[in-house]
Amino acid sequence: FTLWIQYSCIIGAITFIGILFKESAVLLPLLISTLFCLTPRPFSKIQAGITFFLPYLALIILIITMDRLNYGYRDFTLAERLLNEVVIIWAYIQKLLWPNAHSFSLYYDDYNLLKNPLQWAFIAPALCLISFIALSVYINRIIPGVLFGVLFFFAGHVLESTIIPLELYFDHRNYLPSLGLIFSSILIFHHAFYAAHKKTIRWLILILALSLTLKFLFLLTTMPVFVYKVS
Repeated sequence: FTLWIQYSCIIGAITFIGILFKESAVLLPLLISTLFCLTPRPFSKIQAGITFFLPYLALIILIITMDRLNYGYRDFTLAERLLNEVVIIWAYIQKLLWPNAHSFSLYYDDYNLLKNPLQWAFIAPALCLISFIALSVYINRIIPGVLFGVLFFFAGHVLESTIIPLELYFDHRNYLPSLGLIFSSILIFHHAFYAAHKKTIRWLILILALSLTLKFLFLLTTMPVFVYKVS
C-alpha cells in the first residue's frame, strides 16, 4: 500500500509539473500504464485504476461541467469529429508503416470532412484499424511487447483525437505516439531476423528494414520542405 501511494504521488507530481509546460503532459499516467504490457503490475487492478484512470474520469467530468465540449464554433459536430478521427488515425499509421510522397503535408485545410459512417472512405479505414489491432494482439502472443507499442500509440492520441473540439488533423500530433509503433516494428524485425535460419532471408529482412527507414526519413524531411517552398 505504501509503495502504491508513493508511486501515485510521484506520477501525480511529475504530471502536474509537465502540465505547467504543455497540456499534453496530462497523458503521462496513461502512457505509463501501457508499460504493464512489458512488466508485472506492482499493485492491484483497483489501485492501478485509481492511479491511472480515475483522474481521467474526473477530468472528463470537469471538461463537461466547464462547457469545454462546445462545438458551436467548429464546422463539425462531436460525432463527426469521432468519425473522422478514425480515418485520420489510420492515416497516421500508414505514414509510419508504409509512407508515400502524398502522405506528408504542412497543412490539411482541404481535408475532406466525412459526415456519413456508411461511406466507403470511412468503412475501409475502420476495418483496417480493427484488423490492425486484432493482428497486434495476435502477434503479441508470439513477440511479447508488440502490444505495448500499439497501446502507447493509441494512448498518445487520446487527448487530441477524441472528444475535445480541436482541429482535426496535424502531423505533429503523431510525433510522440509514433515511438510506440516504431518500437513494435523494431521488435518484429528483430524477431524475424533471428528466427530466420538462412543468411539470404536475414539479408532480405535487413534490407527491407533499412529501406523502409530511409524512405520514411527521406519523405519526412523533404516533402514538408517542398510543400513549404511551393506555398
